[in-house]
Amino acid sequence: MTTDMLQYWGKARPQEPNGGPSWHPLPYHALDVAAVGAALLELDKSLSRRLVAATGLNEAMARRWLVVCLALHDLGKFSHTFQALVPERHQALYGPGFERFRYTGHDAAGYLAARDFLFDDLIVRGVLAQPTSGSRLQRNLDAWIRAVTGHHGMPGDESSQRHRAQLFCPADEAAMRSFVGELLPLLTPDPMEAGDLPQQERAAKGSWLVAGLGVLCDWVGSNQDWFPYTAPDYRLAEYWRHFSVPRAREAIRHAGVIPAPPSPHLTLRDLSGDRATPLSPTPLQRFVAQMPLGRGPSLTIIEDLTGAGKTEAALLLAHRLMRQGQADGIMVALPTMATANAMYERFARFYRRLFDGEQVSLVLSHSRRDLFEGFTKSVLTAAGPADGNEYETASTACAAWIAEDNRRAPQADVGIMTIDQAVLGVLPSRFQSLRLAGLARRVLILDEVHEYDAYVGREVDALLRFHAALGGSAILLSATLSAERRSELIECFASSLTGGDAARPARSPASPASTPFPLVTHWQDDGAACESPIAAWPATRRTVAVIRVTSPDDARERVLAHARAGRCVCWLRNTVDDAIAAFTSLRNEVPPGSRLLFHARFALADRLAIEDQVRGRFGRDSAPSDRRAAILIATQVVEQSLDLDFDAMVTDLAPIDSLIQRAGRLWRHRRSERTGQPTLEVMMPAATANAGANWYRAMYPGAATVYPHHGKLWLTARLLQDRGGWTMPEDSRTLIEGVFGAAAADCAPGSLQEIDRRAEGSDLAAGGIARQNVLSVG
Repeated sequence: MTTDMLQYWGKARPQEPNGGPSWHPLPYHALDVAAVGAALLELDKSLSRRLVAATGLNEAMARRWLVVCLALHDLGKFSHTFQALVPERHQALYGPGFERFRYTGHDAAGYLAARDFLFDDLIVRGVLAQPTSGSRLQRNLDAWIRAVTGHHGMPGDESSQRHRAQLFCPADEAAMRSFVGELLPLLTPDPMEAGDLPQQERAAKGSWLVAGLGVLCDWVGSNQDWFPYTAPDYRLAEYWRHFSVPRAREAIRHAGVIPAPPSPHLTLRDLSGDRATPLSPTPLQRFVAQMPLGRGPSLTIIEDLTGAGKTEAALLLAHRLMRQGQADGIMVALPTMATANAMYERFARFYRRLFDGEQVSLVLSHSRRDLFEGFTKSVLTAAGPADGNEYETASTACAAWIAEDNRRAPQADVGIMTIDQAVLGVLPSRFQSLRLAGLARRVLILDEVHEYDAYVGREVDALLRFHAALGGSAILLSATLSAERRSELIECFASSLTGGDAARPARSPASPASTPFPLVTHWQDDGAACESPIAAWPATRRTVAVIRVTSPDDARERVLAHARAGRCVCWLRNTVDDAIAAFTSLRNEVPPGSRLLFHARFALADRLAIEDQVRGRFGRDSAPSDRRAAILIATQVVEQSLDLDFDAMVTDLAPIDSLIQRAGRLWRHRRSERTGQPTLEVMMPAATANAGANWYRAMYPGAATVYPHHGKLWLTARLLQDRGGWTMPEDSRTLIEGVFGAAAADCAPGSLQEIDRRAEGSDLAAGGIARQNVLSVG
């Protein structure tokens, strides 16, 4: 039985034909990972500052403790239960017949070893210049040790572990002590004072960042291309100096995890994809380009009409935050894959202009991105030319490595993701800390923030709390946000920075309906929330007339009448089954080439192909010949973030915010052949005062569960029925608060109020489950 620490393997593979080593010594792998962390903090000053802010330590101490902890991340691999995973190495270490227990995970074993003897060793070996109790040292470093030993995606559960004697035999403990004894003087040559320890509360909050860095450094340090297996021929100091450190610098360069610096200037033309196009900023864009900014985390909520340039305004503001050193990139989260795909293609035209340098990465992140040709082509191109040319730029290597795994997406300079990918950072999912640490360094832009249901909404709340706690800034976009939801979002973000004493907007109007619109609400970490009214952009001002449609047959005839008049028309149904039925009903009336069906139930490859057709035929650049007499039967997939433009629209009744969004695709762009004003035709029952419990279900049996708040649907129908349409932006608050305001619910018929109370109960239950599932900041 040997106690030579260099005979313990850390990484292994089948024997290769070229005769190279089939295993990599555990101490070498530990140094590789520590060297990656040291290189990251040295080359990425922004990350170093963020670590300092999270821990309260000075830069030198924060770097030193992180590198030490990273070097100890695989301490549990000194267990004979782990070494037994490679039988030939186990026999070489312990000899034949050595009794071994079943392997149960080296993450918890490593934490157990550190907890039981490592802390005292730090004092005994003179790492600390002043004596201090092992219990205090353990308390203050415990969160970091637990974070780095949990680098395989989840914290180790030491409750399931056996007694330490069953995990580490005397030879294992001797090898561990030998490793620590040689490691600590190498990484901490100067003794540290007791006051140089991270304080317990700050260490706990900073551990979320440390955990993410632990995963990132382990993944980079485990890459065999960057850290080839090396025979155990070198002492630690020699291996560190000649191999780990230079390899780590090269690996960091190839991995592309050092953020590109922001460009010195950014104009609206830079974001258009065509710098030759003269553009005038909207009032919103002018405001965010000049609004005062503080130096700490901030939340900005932008409310403006569809087509007012909210995305461009968010990017102008995000770039300003990057220029101030408050963020290293941008991450945009959207409700659906379709909207994420469209945003990815949009960003691909200009994202490099946000940065000053060649090594810039743009990544798409959702569960089926590999089927989106716009993304796969960009990654294949980034991997290198197909003609065999060996030249590969640093930027393309960066894109290739990050694009391999959705969990790495938040490490990109610019990322486009669906909201489900973003909230994985605050759920007890594997490698959530890697996602969270990456997101915290980006300006988080949440589009269509009004759209999420009760469950996802609570996940978004948790995401904002974590983002603020780790020093991130967020920008939220909406055209139809209620006053109550706006206050909730501010409180969630502010609570992580104010100890739960969340700041409300500076001005509290007597009625939410009197709140100005458009509006920018800005919350800074000084505790003040400021509301700034914005002038509406003249191009977005318009009046939409609303006509009531009484039945599916009536809706069908109106769609056909528009098509016969040469108009392109969208017939928007609330369920897939209803959309299919509507499409089928036109079979004998409309040529196949003039009608399209678009919904979320298609196989994804087919859906993406149809989405391309839809955008080509009804998008901004669609030609009159493509649009003439064309009919799109669709579900809510066209409601959000897709730049579509229809001459006419017939829609099922939905809540007022959804109808406003749908109408945003009606006469979206100026076209010379249009005269008069746009008209939204809504199929809905009459909003009578004595409406019964079956008021909505009778017309929409399938959609009754899609939109379970039937009282809010009645309030929507009554507003449309009484007003005959709306004028924006003047009517925006009145419409939203007239349906979602606290006082509005009492105006619905009693039978529908009871349905709404049951639906609200279901929402509260879903939100409660979400709150139980999300993680707590600390």
